[in-house]
Order: sequence, then structure tokens, then C-alpha cells
Amino acid sequence: MRREQSRLIVRVTSLLLVVSALTACSPVVGDADVAPVPASSPSSVSPDAVESSTSADPCNSTSPGPANGALLDVGLFAAMTDLGARNGATGDVVYADDGSLASYVVASGDSFGAVAERVCVGYYGLEALNAVRRNGLYADFGDSVLYESDVLNLSPHTITSVGSQNGSSYSHTPVFGLPPQR
Repeated sequence: MRREQSRLIVRVTSLLLVVSALTACSPVVGDADVAPVPASSPSSVSPDAVESSTSADPCNSTSPGPANGALLDVGLFAAMTDLGARNGATGDVVYADDGSLASYVVASGDSFGAVAERVCVGYYGLEALNAVRRNGLYADFGDSVLYESDVLNLSPHTITSVGSQNGSSYSHTPVFGLPPQR
């Protein structure tokens, strides 16, 4: 019982972080942002470690995230766009048939925070999009670790069907409601 309460507290705390931190997206960051790592090594960066720019937010991504048990607001991800490769985010963006962002294939040296900035979504927003099929903030396993060839989901409609981590796909239960899935 106590373990379940601890997990619930961690999930509620994590969700509160989503509510307060679904922001990001700045122009390309400088070389001092993230150092590359070998392909065989995982890379991870906390949201605090991501260098932010002092310029205006070109994505206007300042909407709050979902409340515990609330439906994830698809509108939070409407401004997502590929701002182009940058230090720590040199992988490939895959587009859906409708031209929206579908997924991101991780390259060696990529970091979670830099990928979030590249696709114009907050760190915790990207965590939410990957809450089911990857270990990370919402899976009670801490920060997301990226491995070369991992697939990050970039659509709120494919949270349960797109994404992998180090060759595995998981089936975690998110603390928020999911929009209709494809």
C-alpha cells in the first residue's frame, strides 16, 4: 500500500511539473549546449541543464499542461515544428501524411532537451508524448535516456503506438487521459 502511495505521489508531482513547464523552443543553441556522446552510450539531460535562449519564443508554447487525470490537450502541441538540426538534436524528423510531425529518430549525441527545443515543444511536453512507450518521467524511471536509433513520438494521437527506447517499446499507463489514438 505504501509503495502505491509513493508511486502516486511521484506521478502527481511529475504531472504538476508538466502543468508548470510545458514551455521551451528557442532558436538554434550554441556549441556549448550539449557535448556529443558515443553511439553506444546513453545520453540524458535534465530540463535544468538545457541552455535557454534570451530571444522571444518563436513557438508561443506557453500553455499549461494537463491536470492529473485530465485529458491531454492536443492544442498544446499545435505549434510543433522542426526548427532544424542543432547541437544535441541531429537526428531525423519523420512527417505524417498530413505534414505534421510524427516521430524523431535519435542520432548519436542527441539529448532529450535539445530535441524538445528543435521540435518546438517543452521538455515535459515531449515527456508526455512519450509517456507510454518509453521509460522516463512518467514511468517512474527518472529522466529519459536516449540511445542512437531510438524513436521519439511527436504526435498526441500516437502516444500508444509510436516510440521505442534502446530497441524496446513499453506499455506504461500515463497519469493523464489520452486523446483519441491512431
